[in-house]
Amino acid sequence: MRPLQFLLPFAGLAAAWKHCTVPAPREGVTDSSPAIHDTFKRCSRDARVTFSANTVYPIGSVVSLQNLKNVHIDLRGTLQYSDNLRYWIQHSLYQPFQNASIGLEIGGTNLTIDGHGTGVVDGNGQVWYDYTNGFSQYFGRPIPFSLRRAHNATATGFRILNSQYWSFLISNSSHVDISHITINNTSITQPDAYPGNLGNTDGFDTLYSDHVTIRDSYARVGDDCIAVKPNSTNIVIANMTCERGSGITIGSLGQYAGVYDLVENVTVANATFLHTTHSAWMKTWSGAVSPWVYPPNGGGGGTGRIRNVLYKDLRAVNVSEPVYITMCNSYSQYAVPCEDAPSAFEIEGVVWDGVTVEGGNGTVVGLRCLGQTGCNGVEVRGLKGVGREVGEESWVCRGVNGVDEGCSEL
Repeated sequence: MRPLQFLLPFAGLAAAWKHCTVPAPREGVTDSSPAIHDTFKRCSRDARVTFSANTVYPIGSVVSLQNLKNVHIDLRGTLQYSDNLRYWIQHSLYQPFQNASIGLEIGGTNLTIDGHGTGVVDGNGQVWYDYTNGFSQYFGRPIPFSLRRAHNATATGFRILNSQYWSFLISNSSHVDISHITINNTSITQPDAYPGNLGNTDGFDTLYSDHVTIRDSYARVGDDCIAVKPNSTNIVIANMTCERGSGITIGSLGQYAGVYDLVENVTVANATFLHTTHSAWMKTWSGAVSPWVYPPNGGGGGTGRIRNVLYKDLRAVNVSEPVYITMCNSYSQYAVPCEDAPSAFEIEGVVWDGVTVEGGNGTVVGLRCLGQTGCNGVEVRGLKGVGREVGEESWVCRGVNGVDEGCSEL
């Protein structure tokens, strides 16, 4: 009888596992959000929830799915946002950092979102691109997909198209694995412009999160392919392809005066950059605090540290300035020379190891560490040029401790 005693608890768990399907919208229904909420009320724990294949679920109002536990979501269909700009501006969920807004959030413990290669989140972003006309920080543009307060979570196998703002936000989360995600934000009216009217349509953003992996994915965007934002620690980015946009960045940091930002233990490996402005790089605000424009468009004067960063085996194709650090961000047109108001940020232990630069022109290495303490322990090694000169005459170093402005060791 002892074996039966061991098996009974597992049999009980199997019987308790719920299976729910979000109903397909009936003809004339313009918002599936209420049906989505009703489904997850019934299946918020120890459950499997399915969005059916070949089905479009119109998203006409905010979707907030929090406090889930042991839930597997099969996103086989399409979530398609409405073009009701007024509603989203007035009702999107507020994300305090940079006054961002969220349209859909998922949070809880032990979560899986699997698109099985057919799932789509369609932000219907073209109406926003045309309406804002390049004003990147227009308030109320909803982030179409976010993991917020998610722990031990996996997201894989779906596409995010035409994002209204940042595409995929991971915030206040830990132990998250993201893979096989395709993001494509392309404006019909300005298809070849960068950023054109695609301002701030990031790919992936991490914020206040620990132990996040983003791998085996692709992003064509109008801004950062991936932005590692404040208080992101133990981040691994691997096997990424970034097209257009600015590349994979740490930052921007130091935007809020009196606030300490930390980013440490970041690895970017085996990444390809196509027609981006940089490859893997970092940016902080200067020490000047804008007196009349506040975040997200103004700011500066914050403190903090970037530490222990490895960029390994990168390929940069027609990239303007592949290896890059700036500590002089200011988007508010409050132009104080960085030398007069150096950033209080600390940068230490940053290595580019193996960068192949193909085509393009201009400065290859631009390390502009115009902070109060400069940059410590910054190395660039294994740089290779294909159809482009990558010798030290194409390098610029300012404020990098231990080297001169030509990047030669002192």
